[in-house]
Amino acid sequence: MLGTLGCITARSRLPRAGDTETADALARAKVLFDKGDFDGAIKVANDALAGALDRSDVSRKTIASLTELVAHSAFEGGHPDAPTQFAAALSAWEKVPNSDEDVARVAGLNGLALVLMDVDLAGAEKQYRRSSAILERLHGVSDPALIMSLHYILDLLDQECRVTEFQGVLAHLEKIYDLHPGQDCAAFYRLRFHALAARRQGDAARAQILMGQAIAALEKTETDTHQSQAGLKRAAYELLGNIARDRGQYADAMRAAELGSAIIIDARDSEIYDSDYSLGLHFNYEAANDARLQSNDAKFHVRSARTGAPLFELPLPAIESCQPEIGPEPQGWVFRAGATRELIAHCFETETSPNAHVSVMMRVGSGLIVAAEAAGHNVDPAGLECASHAVLALPMPGPHDFNFVRDDWWYPKQ
Repeated sequence: MLGTLGCITARSRLPRAGDTETADALARAKVLFDKGDFDGAIKVANDALAGALDRSDVSRKTIASLTELVAHSAFEGGHPDAPTQFAAALSAWEKVPNSDEDVARVAGLNGLALVLMDVDLAGAEKQYRRSSAILERLHGVSDPALIMSLHYILDLLDQECRVTEFQGVLAHLEKIYDLHPGQDCAAFYRLRFHALAARRQGDAARAQILMGQAIAALEKTETDTHQSQAGLKRAAYELLGNIARDRGQYADAMRAAELGSAIIIDARDSEIYDSDYSLGLHFNYEAANDARLQSNDAKFHVRSARTGAPLFELPLPAIESCQPEIGPEPQGWVFRAGATRELIAHCFETETSPNAHVSVMMRVGSGLIVAAEAAGHNVDPAGLECASHAVLALPMPGPHDFNFVRDDWWYPKQ
């Protein structure tokens, strides 16, 4: 689901207060939300709701606004009940007359929460499609929020390898872009989504070319949303590097990782460089047999443990076209890779270092994890050794359009 935000500015996701007596509480909660005090915002909004629900003089719109703010705060604060809270907010807005646009907004947010927190791709797709249908009915094809919703749908279809449906939604999106050629980042998104389609169909070489063109198009895009564009560019380099690595082009993957790691979104973002991008560079330097591996690891105190077959062997199996998942609850390949989290959790139960970061690079072969390396900062080496062994032989059903999987965790859990 990554790489779909940025460049697009949707309508405000937080509604305005309607009733005078609860406007102050909603305003105070929003101030706390804007400051990043999500628990504080939840408390203020819930307290206001507790007093409002039994009062006949409080409008349904105000109750819906407060309920949505609780949900949004839960989502931004990482609360696992965020999807449930958004469902409550959606139900509240459905009771408000002439609130289709609000319903569309909350349905989209509910879809995002379902993806990121419940891994409910089917439920998320239902919400995204509902949101996009409402927005297109209300505003035609000119609404940026509609474009964003279609991006989310495409990412879901990509996760599940539903290539035919993906191409149908992409064709609809391209018609919208044709009607609005000045839409921010349109050229980038066109090329990115065509790259994803090529990758899923087994043409990794074309996917790599298209992603390179997508990045070049993004470089030419003039936009005021610098932070969003920087985030898009960094995610694009990550995807380009992943495609190159899957083809065994380790030097190209390393160059993409270096270019991506040099992009700093803002001053605060630079703080994560030590933990995130130095681990990415660790794997890329190792794969490319680059002499900077030792200096990178020494500078950022990277430790690692490896098990199984050689991790970065050559030649790699040819990239195949993927197959749609069979079953009532599709998970998507990224989330299947996330199953490793449950397998390695016991390895770090006693981890006490603050913000310990663990990254595991895994190679897939014949439908299983055949090689794994765990690397991290401020992590007990025994835990890394445990983690690398724990993921070995994890099933990764195929055929695949990838040869490597990487996943990251922070311990203790935040």
